[in-house]
Amino acid sequence: MTVGPVPPGGPVPVAVVGDAGGPTGSERAVRLAATAPAPMLAGTAFYGVDLRGTGNSEPVDCITPSTREALVDADPLAADPVSLAPLREAATTAARTCTQVLENALTDYRTGVDAEDLEEVRITLGVDRLHVVGVGDGAGVLATWARRYPASVGRTVLDGVADPTTTFSQRARERAAAAREALTAFASDCSARPDCPLGPDPASVVAGILANVRAAP
Repeated sequence: MTVGPVPPGGPVPVAVVGDAGGPTGSERAVRLAATAPAPMLAGTAFYGVDLRGTGNSEPVDCITPSTREALVDADPLAADPVSLAPLREAATTAARTCTQVLENALTDYRTGVDAEDLEEVRITLGVDRLHVVGVGDGAGVLATWARRYPASVGRTVLDGVADPTTTFSQRARERAAAAREALTAFASDCSARPDCPLGPDPASVVAGILANVRAAP
C-alpha cells in the first residue's frame, strides 16, 4: 500500500512495531485489527512497521551454515575456557564474516536507527503526535524514539520492553531465571494432573532427556 499524509478527518493512525525475533509489525497490526473491539477500531488505522531486517526488509544473513551450526550446537553446559573454545571461535568467525560482508551497512541495524525510521513514519503520515504500540524489540525501539523525539509521542503501549538500566549480561541472567521458573511451573502443573505423561517429577525427566542428548547427540 502507499503510505502518505492522513487526509483531514481521516482515521487516526496507530503504528505497530513488532519483534525482531517474532511476528513483525505488519503481522502484529493484522492480528490486532482482527481481535480488537469494534469501538476501538472505529476511526483508527493500524500501520505495521517492520524493523530493519524483518518482514519485507532484507534480513541480515551473513553467517555461513557451518558457523551457524557451530553456534547452535555449542554445549550449553560448557563453563571452562577449553570447553568454551569452540563457541568463542565460532562467534569470532561470525563477527569477522559479517563485518566483511555487510561493511558499513552493519551499523544500520541498530535500535537507534529503527527509532529514526519510526520518526520518518510519523512525518510521512503528517501527524504531530504518533500513537504507537511496541512489542519486545519493538517496545525498545519505541522507548528510544520517545527519548529522542518526546514532542512526537502520542499514546504509547510498551509490551515486554527491556529495562534500559540493566546490562546485557544482567538481562541474560534474568532470561535464564525466567526459563527456570517456567520449567518449574510446567512441572508443577503437569504433576498435578493424573494423566501427566512425565510422571510425578517432570522436571527430572526433562533434565534426564537433556543429559542423554548431551551424552549422545
